[in-house]
Amino acid sequence: MINNRLPDGVLRLRGLRCARSEGEKEQTYKPIGHKKIIPGWRILKTKRQLALRIPMSVSLWFGLAATAAGEPVDSLRSLRTLTREEAGAKPAARLEATVTFVDSERRIASLKDGDQTGRGQTASGASLEQVHVGDRVRIDGHAEMCGAAACLVMTRVVRIRGVEPQIAIADLLGSGNRAKPGQRVRVRGTATLLLNKKSLFVQEADRGLLVEPAEPVDILAGDLIESRGVIGMVDGFPVLREAEVALLEKAKKRPEAIRLSGNAIRSPDNSGVLVEIEGVFDGDNRKAIRPPRLVLSLRSEGDVWLPVFVENAAAADLERFSIGDLVRARGVLRLVADPLTPERRNARLMVQLLADVQILRKAPWWQGISVLPAIGVLSGLVVAFLAWVWTLRVRVREQTKELRAAKESAEAANQAKSEFLAHISHEIRTPMNGVSGMIELARRAESLDEVREALTSADDSARELLRLLDDVLDLSKMEVGKLILIEESVSVRALVSRAQRLFEGRAGNKGLRLRTEVAANVPDWIVSDSARLGQVIHNLIANAIKFTPVGQVALRVRLIESGSNLEVEVEDTGIGIPQSRRELIFQPFEQADTSITRRYGGTGLGLPIASRIVREMKGTIGVVSHSGEGSRFFFRVPCVAAVPAVRPVAEAPVRCGEDLNGLSILVAEDNAVNMKVVTRLLERRGVTVVGAKNGIEAVEQWRRARPDIVLMDLQMPEMDGLSATRMIRSEESDGGRVPIIALTAHAVEGYREKCTDAGMDGYLTKPLREMDLLREIESVRRPVRL
Repeated sequence: MINNRLPDGVLRLRGLRCARSEGEKEQTYKPIGHKKIIPGWRILKTKRQLALRIPMSVSLWFGLAATAAGEPVDSLRSLRTLTREEAGAKPAARLEATVTFVDSERRIASLKDGDQTGRGQTASGASLEQVHVGDRVRIDGHAEMCGAAACLVMTRVVRIRGVEPQIAIADLLGSGNRAKPGQRVRVRGTATLLLNKKSLFVQEADRGLLVEPAEPVDILAGDLIESRGVIGMVDGFPVLREAEVALLEKAKKRPEAIRLSGNAIRSPDNSGVLVEIEGVFDGDNRKAIRPPRLVLSLRSEGDVWLPVFVENAAAADLERFSIGDLVRARGVLRLVADPLTPERRNARLMVQLLADVQILRKAPWWQGISVLPAIGVLSGLVVAFLAWVWTLRVRVREQTKELRAAKESAEAANQAKSEFLAHISHEIRTPMNGVSGMIELARRAESLDEVREALTSADDSARELLRLLDDVLDLSKMEVGKLILIEESVSVRALVSRAQRLFEGRAGNKGLRLRTEVAANVPDWIVSDSARLGQVIHNLIANAIKFTPVGQVALRVRLIESGSNLEVEVEDTGIGIPQSRRELIFQPFEQADTSITRRYGGTGLGLPIASRIVREMKGTIGVVSHSGEGSRFFFRVPCVAAVPAVRPVAEAPVRCGEDLNGLSILVAEDNAVNMKVVTRLLERRGVTVVGAKNGIEAVEQWRRARPDIVLMDLQMPEMDGLSATRMIRSEESDGGRVPIIALTAHAVEGYREKCTDAGMDGYLTKPLREMDLLREIESVRRPVRL
């Protein structure tokens, strides 16, 4: 140590500077490089002092010099292990991390990489304006001490991977929602209610959303948060599932609630919104449900009954409530499906604490206390008893009538369903008999022409069976409210021309004339769902041709009601419909006449499906008909003119399957018959086929053979096709992406998006057609240029 009795000032030794302030006993040392020093004998008084100080100075110099030349910081782990001396040397830093927090001034950020965390602040001239919570960033700068721990001084921040798209809650809940179920999105809003740290309600402006965090969160009402998750559907409303919740700003004040009353409580726009509702307390179920969850019965203006679910309360707290009290409840309004009538929604008020239910006015005292004399009480009891007996008899008669009507209705419904199942069984077995019978004839045929004729008939029967399955699937989706309409630019005249080409041959085979007419005032392009609009037109024309033995079928399209609605009319000269059965033909389990159905065939699903689609389009459908005089079916949907759709144009026309010779294709399929079909189709084109029976074997074959294209079945044992595709994509190099086409029997909405998210390039549904397979192979080999 340096002698404290030396005079105040600066001592210079070789490689060190020792500074001592007046009145201080501790010294600080800083390296000075190779500056010229004052000889030790001029400052130190004895040789012994010189011998003690020179070795200590040299050791300190080499220690600090080694710290200043330390290794650069390349991870948050190495940042956290820096000592105060190492951080004081400000070593260079270059690393990658995920942003978990950014302050309001966009200068300080919290970082995370695996289980390591750290803190960063921007240097002069740098900013975090383009960085959001959840981004993966690359940071350049240096490390230094920030208080008690080392932090990063960021001179350059580059986003490597951004977060999910941010969407407004109003856009997510609106009729033209910009997101679909299964898509990952990011929303921001104010927290309004947290139930058991598992269900969180978030509100932006006047629209609310239910968020289901992946892990329990600790959020207070009024906190500004950001949530990232997957869109799901509950009771017809979007919810954010498996969400990650990040706190952006602590609550400064209690969030404002919207006053509601009457029928506004049942409005879908108010679901998930923080509201205040006044009503009369009508009882509770403290005996039915244990604490801490209680349900209060509240009767609002207009006799709208509303149950109030209190999350945290005790039964003893309800003693202050009396039936008839005027109360004000503050909570989040939620609409849920009625268990008996799914298309109807019931309103519930979710309340965090019983303190959020305030008593505005107590019930009058005379409601709970009887002040009538004993004679009046007895007289009232006698009158009440007689009235009760009379009322009971009236109710018994009414309930008997209702039960009898319900019994007759249930029997009629069961009868209709039984007849429907009989028709379905007949319609399924008919094409199945055609398929199996024609295959048997082809097996026993003696000439090639007979084989071709039998196989052609079998193919027609298989197509009819597939159409029937599509109708049943469409009806099931409509029954559960899963029908999704895609708004796009649609050419009305193109739809009419396609329908004429499709049904002209069928009408000609029966000797009928098919006429089409599109009014001049119909715009060339409208906003609608092309597939569903065409499906309605096709169902009406097919129905008209089926029930018209002679004459003609006419399709007319025009604008009505000052051009705000598009009317499509299909008129025939067929057998007509009795007046008593006109409304029933649009029901899925009703037939106009079972004898007519047996005569002409069909399941009777065409008109119910068309009716459901038109209702989803906010339109109406109807029929004008008389027995033996033909029928006129028509439907009207809103008409909004649109700009012409821009269709993708290919670089050059490609003839499918002509240049596949020598190509190597990996086919992952667990079904032996399907594998044989695909293999035979491809080998006829000169393709080398590599087979795999499950996802694990497919990945191994890809690693070994490196095929040109992969055909991947989705549902396989041991490992499914989606997981196998993700594994292949993770092991591919930058320039070695192999095209992958999905093979699936799941012909429903949502699976194409799942395949795209997993990294697949094409999508094919079973049963496979050769031209569809070859066309999809050509599309992934020669992508269409937009």
